[in-house]
Amino acid sequence: MTLDDWLTSTSTADKDFADRIGVSRVTLFRFKTGRRKPGQTLMEKIHSETGGAVTPNDFFNIGSTCATSEPERAA
Repeated sequence: MTLDDWLTSTSTADKDFADRIGVSRVTLFRFKTGRRKPGQTLMEKIHSETGGAVTPNDFFNIGSTCATSEPERAA
């Protein structure tokens, strides 16, 4: 779930959530629009504050299409 989707579905105001994770509304907007990716500490806060609904993967769009059962082999 994207951060924007979570904020909308929970009717959480941007200002309130930004305050909870310790960033400005501008920074939160950048996270929501993908213009900026949160670092590890902020990712952990976002994950915690959303009850696990928003994960680091949600910022990087790493899906099952990247998964493979075979390890990469050196050339």
